[in-house]
Amino acid sequence: MAGNIFYQLLIEGIKKMFLERFLAEFSFDLSVFIFDIIIPCMLALVFGGLIGLQRERHERPAGLRTHALVCLGATVFTLVSYLGFSSGAGFDSTRIAAGVVTGIGFIGAGVIFRQGILVKGVTTAASIWIVAAIGQPAASSVPQETAERYMVDPTDRSIPPVSRTKVIPTAMMPM
Repeated sequence: MAGNIFYQLLIEGIKKMFLERFLAEFSFDLSVFIFDIIIPCMLALVFGGLIGLQRERHERPAGLRTHALVCLGATVFTLVSYLGFSSGAGFDSTRIAAGVVTGIGFIGAGVIFRQGILVKGVTTAASIWIVAAIGQPAASSVPQETAERYMVDPTDRSIPPVSRTKVIPTAMMPM
């Protein structure tokens, strides 16, 4: 009985020590989470949803949900490349952006059908492709910097340069 209590106290002490050490090393900045992840994802859902809503109102294939999710997916993949992998030396974050374009191209190709001499789905494929193209810059710092600039000076309509990543040409990367 005493050995069982000792064992439980030992386990509780280890858990407490691990938890304290984990919380000391773990930092979570809510403002970074909101401004770098939540707001770009919400922008993507709104932008993609607006295009999808227009298509849904005209009873076209690939409506609100499809366009919102494609735009969100492109944004999330871009955020992952910027925030998750761009800190490593020699990493070219534009490769993930190129992968998004390629993947969406395959999705778009899947919605194009040929019936006799008629080809259907080209506009749907193009709208899916452009929604992914809208989702990628939503993940960059351009919308946030533009909003901040507009809040300071409402007459300033210029778009700031993207400053979040450093593009490394593939030919210059060490192999």
